Amino acid sequence: MRKYLIQILVIGFLMFSCEKTETPIDNQDQTEILSLVNDLRTSGCLCGATNKPIVGTLAWDTKLEAAAKRHAEDMEKNAHFSHVGTDNSTFSQRITEAGYVWSNCGENIAFGQKTNAEVIQSWKDSEGHCLNMMNGAFTHIAVSRKGDYWVMVLAK
Repeated sequence: MRKYLIQILVIGFLMFSCEKTETPIDNQDQTEILSLVNDLRTSGCLCGATNKPIVGTLAWDTKLEAAAKRHAEDMEKNAHFSHVGTDNSTFSQRITEAGYVWSNCGENIAFGQKTNAEVIQSWKDSEGHCLNMMNGAFTHIAVSRKGDYWVMVLAK
């Protein structure tokens, strides 16, 4: 009986551990994130003390998604929160390695938000992150989440 109890506890622990970190961005999340960011861009907004006018909408890009995913997974795996990866990679290097040819690029990171709306609001409330989302030079976007770690990549 004790053997079965231990097996149940181990299985329960493994299920909880996997459930906690497996939080990929799916098509519904992509649509919601894209809508939230494009709503900001087509309304204009205040980024800290900077009033940002209306700018064009963004399109989702799967190469940028690969770059964002790589960094989100790295941060989650290594309990590391930085724009620089544990391999010393920068966001521009990760974007290039994902095959996206860019002329402008940026990255937002976040930790702890539970929903798409919560993370977008958090980035909107941070002047630098908001300026990235409102940067009219960017034409493409992707977001990835791993556990409580979020990465948004923007580029043209």
